Amino acid sequence: MRASPTGKGKQLATLLEANWLIVPGNNLKITNEFLNPNRAAPNGERTRWSLVYELSPIQFVQIRAGLRYYDGIPQDNSEHQRQYFAELHGFF
Repeated sequence: MRASPTGKGKQLATLLEANWLIVPGNNLKITNEFLNPNRAAPNGERTRWSLVYELSPIQFVQIRAGLRYYDGIPQDNSEHQRQYFAELHGFF
C-alpha cells in the first residue's frame, strides 16, 4: 500500500481471478477487482466483476465474449453499469 495523493489515507487494491480450462482452446475466466483509493474516506470503494469465455480456434487467434459488472460509489450512478462484449484478438 502507498499513501494516497492527499496523504490522508492509504489505498487498497486487490485482484482475484479463477481460470478453468474446459477443453484445450476453451477457457472460462471469472475475475473480481477491488479498489479503494482512499481508505480514510467512507464509501469510496469500486469493484468490477467479469465473466469471460475465451476460445482459441487456431494458433495466435483468440475470441473472447463476456459480461462485466461495475459497482462504484453510491453517489455516482454512472459507476454502476453492465457491459456485454465480444472481442477478436490476433497475436503476432
